[in-house]
Amino acid sequence: MLPGERITMQRRARVVPLARTRLENLRLELRARPPANWPQHIGLAWQVLHDDLAVSEDDSRRLVIASVSVALRCAQLVDERSRARAQAGSITKLSKAFARLAKCSRRGSAKLRQDLDQAVFAVLCQTPVDLEVMEAIFDAAGTSFAKHPTEEPASTALATLESSEDDGVPRIGLKVDFESLPSASQLRMQTTLSDLVTSAAGDLTAERIFSTMASVLDTEFMNADPEIACLITDYVGAVDDLWRAAGLNTGRGHDPANPEYRSPFHRFVELVLTAIIDPWSRRHDDDLDEHRRAVRQAHARLEEEYKRAGAGLSRADREWLVSEYHIKRALARSAQKTVPETP
Repeated sequence: MLPGERITMQRRARVVPLARTRLENLRLELRARPPANWPQHIGLAWQVLHDDLAVSEDDSRRLVIASVSVALRCAQLVDERSRARAQAGSITKLSKAFARLAKCSRRGSAKLRQDLDQAVFAVLCQTPVDLEVMEAIFDAAGTSFAKHPTEEPASTALATLESSEDDGVPRIGLKVDFESLPSASQLRMQTTLSDLVTSAAGDLTAERIFSTMASVLDTEFMNADPEIACLITDYVGAVDDLWRAAGLNTGRGHDPANPEYRSPFHRFVELVLTAIIDPWSRRHDDDLDEHRRAVRQAHARLEEEYKRAGAGLSRADREWLVSEYHIKRALARSAQKTVPETP
């Protein structure tokens, strides 16, 4: 295992800005422009084929465009995992928050409970219960708890709601988490609260409302796998198939005299995937060593209290997306596919 490889293997999914790019538009753009005018990393990938491996210009262009298509699909899957992970986190966070708000509603003084019940009930009785009504519940709760700042349940509830003020305008941070829920979860919440209003009538309290909201989410479960190693391996395997079909050799490659050496195939798959997932990365810039020195020098001039923030390049500027681990796994799969079956 190479130094730092374990970190790369455990890379977590994150939002990919270019994941929603239309594939056909991207293909048309690459076909219409000369490689010299392509985005940086895609242009460097073309050079690996055309300049380093002496592949013809037409075949290099075809291979790059086909590989970009595979990379875009990989990016879309990474983006889906990132979104699912965020939604799963919101479900867990909101379920606990609503349960805590229910307890705060129960522990408050009689005056607080009365203000809160009236405010939340008045909002919830609006029909139909939609996203706008849901957000109004957060606002009504925040306003009611804020009227009793000296009570511990109120201060706990305001912290749970992530209540704050921006230029005198009250903000409820928990609304952002609710908006990030899957649409199915939001609809289930709205339907459950509508049924609760109909069945409970005058017995409806803020405590019961928040308890119901917590129970709706507490029964939900999302299998949000944050790892993307398998997705990158699948991508490398697909590009390996493209190279083999074009008669090109794939492999990892090593140079004992140069630990930084990567095989042409490794550099190619890395550059193409970087172009889609991390297009602003500087890890392949020619002046990266100079940039490292500049960062260290600038950090050395800081006052001691600011130096604790750390120095050096960001992770995106130093770690390769495609590691030796991904290459090894993908090529092993290809080898298994080419082994003839025993009669």
